[in-house]
Amino acid sequence: MKKRDSLKLAVVRYEAGGSHAMDARLTALAHHLRRADYSLAGAVQSNPPIAGRSRCDMILEDLASGAVMRVSEDRGALAQGCRLDTAALEEFAGYVLDSLGPHTDIAIVNRFGKREAEGRGLRSVIEAAVLEGIPVLVGVSAFHWPAWQAFAGNCAALIPADEAAILNWCEAQASLRKSELRPEQP
Repeated sequence: MKKRDSLKLAVVRYEAGGSHAMDARLTALAHHLRRADYSLAGAVQSNPPIAGRSRCDMILEDLASGAVMRVSEDRGALAQGCRLDTAALEEFAGYVLDSLGPHTDIAIVNRFGKREAEGRGLRSVIEAAVLEGIPVLVGVSAFHWPAWQAFAGNCAALIPADEAAILNWCEAQASLRKSELRPEQP
């Protein structure tokens, strides 16, 4: 059994209501890692406001290509409830899944949410990356924590929601993966 610190799957738990802050933190992290020349896969989310609406858009960025896709439905100014466009999310998950490979140093999945708890969304990306030995960082809200634990059990390291701790884990895991797959030649 591996020590929890050496697991290639890590989770950052955040409190309910903290999703926008976690989205921003993971987006900044992904862009930092990309500038540091790590090959990324996965998704981060931005939430731009919509003029005349009380709710924002949900935009996912594919970390391998930089392509963005809107995954929210505009259901009008008075709409209540979930705005997630599940078909768009599933399409996006397919693109991300196709981007995983031996070149990938680390995968980041912004959220293990309702769709992932149901076995859909970006859950297949998490599963495939783990099976390929790619380090994976996942954000999980306190609300979805029980579903995450049912999914991952004790197979994920718990990283504090601290920028330095998250960055340290990602850089260590991505560097290790890079050295394992592309050792320097003498």
